[in-house]
Order: sequence, then structure tokens, then C-alpha cells
Amino acid sequence: MDKICFSLLACLLLLVLSCADAPIDDNEVVINIPIDFTVDMWENLEGNARDNLDLIVKTTRVYDCTNFEIDTQLDEGEKTFVLTLEDIIEPSDCEPYPAAAQAWINLDELSIGNYTILINLKDAITNQGSLVVSDARFVLEMESPDGIELLREELNRVPENFIWGYVSYEGNNSLTTVNNFIVALEQIAPTNLISDGYYGHFSINNTQLELEANPTYGNSLTFYNHFEQSEDLLTELINEYTSNDEDQKVEIKIFTSKGKEF
Repeated sequence: MDKICFSLLACLLLLVLSCADAPIDDNEVVINIPIDFTVDMWENLEGNARDNLDLIVKTTRVYDCTNFEIDTQLDEGEKTFVLTLEDIIEPSDCEPYPAAAQAWINLDELSIGNYTILINLKDAITNQGSLVVSDARFVLEMESPDGIELLREELNRVPENFIWGYVSYEGNNSLTTVNNFIVALEQIAPTNLISDGYYGHFSINNTQLELEANPTYGNSLTFYNHFEQSEDLLTELINEYTSNDEDQKVEIKIFTSKGKEF
């Protein structure tokens, strides 16, 4: 088991030793603590939740197994979250693939407003910051990110009644089907332009949707729309425009702000 406190105590020891031989400047204190963890944000849409935020904590160190975990403890108070990173948990049955150890921490039942957040590295380091929740975005700021790195400070929220996805296809023989699908989709879900930025599940860049996906076919087209009708219509639409015909190789994926995938 790899203990977080080992590296922290070593850093603190080196700090003390270096300060012993250095002149003391009452006006300047410099503390250099290596970054051991990264922190990212993800809006959790599962179960049609609109008040859940996940913090994704990963080690900067890459381990030999993909299933190393970070042992964490989350204490909640009135408008306050205290997250403590306790230990690195070595798996009993290694899944042999290099990866960082990680933990997903869910902050649920978030209301609009300001929160105080503390991220502790065991009992050696405390990082204080703030989490601001609005209808449009989450904003996470740390006053002194010692030992951790925020991968981003802002996460835009996925709008309500919103769908996005892609159509992938192979060859020009499928273009007519793809174009007909886009026209049919906009008849039940009009295009809904939203602000550029990072939304976790996707990004908007110059009004174009970008997302990490592995389409079946080499060509793809993305879309995002406003949708308030029955989700059965999405299933029917996909079934209508996907075919097993070898000349019509089309794949359609649709994701919703309710956390569903079609």
C-alpha cells in the first residue's frame, strides 16, 4: 500500500532542512510542494439529477494496474465540504494496464449559491477553496492548491431539455440517409445554440459540438438540439434511419440531459 503521507512528510522534511541553512526573509515565504493529484469536475446527470457534481481525483503517478483506487473521506456541513485523501489502495486482483489511481466523489443536492470546500492530503496539508453553483456553471477555485492541480476552474452545465450526439457513416452512399435524419430530428427537436465552452460531456467551439467518441464508421456529423417530447420518438427515429443494408452503413448516438443514451 502506497501511503500519501510518505511523500508529503519527505517534502516537509526537505523544506525544513533547506530553510535551516537559508536566510529568513520575514516578508517572503515560499513553499514548494510537488503536485501528486489532479482534480477535475463532471456534472452527474444520472437519474435526471440536476444537482449533482462529481469531483474526479487522480494521481499524477501511473501505476501498473488500472484498478488502483484513492481512499477518500467526505464530510459535509452547512454549505461546506471537507474532502480528505487518505491512502492509495492497491488492488488484490490487478488488472494489468498502466493507469493513474482515481476516485470519483459525488457532491449531491447542490443548490444555487456559494460553498466552502477543503481538500486535505491526509492530515498534513489542507487546501481551502470555494465552489460557486449557478444555473449556468460550476466554478471551483482553490486559494492554495498545495499538492493538487485543478484541471479547470469552470464547468458549464448541460441545459435542461437538451440532447446531443453524432451520426457516423461510411461512404457517400449513406449521405442521403444522414441528411434526411438531421432534417427529421430538427422537426421534433429544433437546433438550440448555446454558449461556447466546456460542458464535460461535450464542448462547444464556434457553435460546433465536439465530444470524445469512437464512431463505428470513418465519417461523422455532430448535433445538439432542444427536446421536450417523448423519448420514444428518439428511439423510433434512430430505428428508422439505421439499417442493416450493406449500402447504408449508419450509426446514430443520442445523449440527453436526463442522463440517458439512445
